[in-house]
Amino acid sequence: MQKLISLFLLFLLNAHTLCAYQYNVSICAIFQNDGPYLKEWIDHHRTQGVEHFWLYNNNSNDNFRDVLKPYIKKKIVELIEWPGDAHNIEEWNNIQCRAYKDGVQRAKNVSKWCAFLDTDEFLFCPDGKSLKKALAGYEAFGGIGINWVMYGTSGVEKILPTEKLVNRLVYRVNLDHPICLHIKTIAQPSRVIDCLNPHFFFYAPNQAAAVTENKEPVHGPFTAYNSVSKFRINHYWSRDRYFFYNQKIPRREKWGGDSANSIGMENEFNAVYDPILVR
Repeated sequence: MQKLISLFLLFLLNAHTLCAYQYNVSICAIFQNDGPYLKEWIDHHRTQGVEHFWLYNNNSNDNFRDVLKPYIKKKIVELIEWPGDAHNIEEWNNIQCRAYKDGVQRAKNVSKWCAFLDTDEFLFCPDGKSLKKALAGYEAFGGIGINWVMYGTSGVEKILPTEKLVNRLVYRVNLDHPICLHIKTIAQPSRVIDCLNPHFFFYAPNQAAAVTENKEPVHGPFTAYNSVSKFRINHYWSRDRYFFYNQKIPRREKWGGDSANSIGMENEFNAVYDPILVR
């Protein structure tokens, strides 16, 4: 009888835990003038099991409101105005981190998991699992560091409004390139205490910190090696050539970046044909 009572209490505790969150998987992201890309990005993550989005608008002046309106109406997207002008990459990282810390507070006790991404980053499970199912094996950890797979322009001049970005941009970098050691994080907001870098978080001392998909500790924005068999982020860093030369490079030059270096990186990102997300 005592064993039955214990099992029943354990069931009630687990049931309470499952019901305590409004969402299982959410996303927090900050964007600027990404109106043409938001619908595909949101729809992709909806197919992966993402239930809610906290989207932070940083000084956009394009049609993003029209794109987001139906999602806001359905309460899928919560739009937060997040002004602030960045003159270098450090200032932009600070703007991002402040948004992410705000997102952590909004998601805490509301969403069990929250991925902190950019709108050119497409998160998915290569084995076809939903994010909810894949994340169930990582509940003991504060977060998971997911490696990037960088994609280039694939020589595409301009993606038409009727076309999907993931169907046109199909060339990526070699996975042994150092840039693929970078991560973004899916965290349990209830365990996060701070964000000083947009790629990773600090967790409560009494909580297990972040791990890789192989459950190896992650202590910063990089992993020891790239591993993307369970979770993967396709990072369409340059998008098409029109975006790359008219938005990406000018933005990086404004922040003190070298356009020649950006062009060199983009060329490296077109090395391997990999249409994994083509539908």
